[in-house]
Amino acid sequence: CDLCTKYTSLIERYINVISKCLRDSSELIRLQTLIMLLHLLLQDYLKWKGPLFFRVLVLLTDESSNVRKIAEYCLLNVCRLRNNSMFFLHFVETIFCLNDYSNHPQYNHFNQTPKDSALFSLRGPENKRSRLKIYRLLLQNMSDEQKFQLSAKLCQDILRSAVDGVLPVKEAEAVLQDTLEILVSKDIKLMSLLKAQQVDAESGPADTIIAEAKGKLLSKVMKKNTIENIVP
Repeated sequence: CDLCTKYTSLIERYINVISKCLRDSSELIRLQTLIMLLHLLLQDYLKWKGPLFFRVLVLLTDESSNVRKIAEYCLLNVCRLRNNSMFFLHFVETIFCLNDYSNHPQYNHFNQTPKDSALFSLRGPENKRSRLKIYRLLLQNMSDEQKFQLSAKLCQDILRSAVDGVLPVKEAEAVLQDTLEILVSKDIKLMSLLKAQQVDAESGPADTIIAEAKGKLLSKVMKKNTIENIVP
């Protein structure tokens, strides 16, 4: 860590090698590597470039509770607080990275070997629950505006790519399944709409009228998004 702070210009070159230790068989090595990376990120000696963000995401499903807790702290209290759009901006690519799928023209094209990519992969039905856990945490820490934009982006960049033949349906089956599960999940629903429904059930007549108006407006916007982005 001291070498990294002294020779800052060199760290970016070796960060892929260093971060591979996050998947070491030793819990101690994984933990120490993550703490070192967290320290460098906090001190601005390191940026969230390349596959680093996605490699830390995978640690949310680590077998060690200590590693999982620090990884979550790193994402929520360092990454998200410094850039509250980070989860939104990287969400679509997260689906491709976790499924270790790189045949899309835009996503998951990092400077890493197939072996390194597979090391941080959560592909396959046996890892589906782990992938959904990661998606859930990202969605739960997005604003309504980001969730709304994400719904459209998932439809345009993934579902439409499959319809247009850019994304082979059979080959990218896991990516498509994850996308559909995300689109129907409760975590991507707008909090404003859920709160409006809650107010409608618990409040007086005046609050109920306001909540109904908000609910109707949000429903219209969501219907328009569905018609323009999902149905085609």
